Amino acid sequence: MVMVRRKTGRNLLGKDVMGILIRRRHRTMLSKLLAIAYVVIGLFVASAHHYFRHMSGFKPIASAILGVALWPLILLGVNLHIH
Repeated sequence: MVMVRRKTGRNLLGKDVMGILIRRRHRTMLSKLLAIAYVVIGLFVASAHHYFRHMSGFKPIASAILGVALWPLILLGVNLHIH
């Protein structure tokens, strides 16, 4: 299907192509910001609950990764330390 654009920025189907692209870009940027915020909050929570102490072996590193990824569970009182 060939789409012909008019001067108004709409194609023949009546969809505002630029508006769709701008909304998609904003949604992508928002999801990236939310992901970064989730990881940063996870780092703070895991650090406050001592998940970064004694990072000398596999188990402490795995505990730290779980602590950062599953930080809401830590706030609910779940212990994610691997012993």
